[in-house]
Amino acid sequence: QLQNEKQNAIENIQNLSAMVAMLEERISAAESDRDRVSLQLDQERLSSSSLIDDLTKLNEDITAASKALEEEIVTYAEKVHILERRLQEEEQKVIERTQDRDNACEALDKERLT
Repeated sequence: QLQNEKQNAIENIQNLSAMVAMLEERISAAESDRDRVSLQLDQERLSSSSLIDDLTKLNEDITAASKALEEEIVTYAEKVHILERRLQEEEQKVIERTQDRDNACEALDKERLT
């Protein structure tokens, strides 16, 4: 009887030792997975930070380009306004010259008739 109990106790100890070894392996594997995931997370954070920096720079560049474009549009609008005013002035001169010519022709025609 005592021998059986002793043998059972030894088997129980062996089973427990095997279970402890298996649990230690699982803990080690879990720690390895945790370390791997932690490293990936750090890399993702670094990548995200770099991406945020790139997006911030891109946004600054877009803002600057947009401002420059707005300034260029204003400059072109001013040039167009100046050209339109000059065109009106030239058209008015043409109208006045045409009127002067018509008046001169009319005066010549009157002179010839008299």
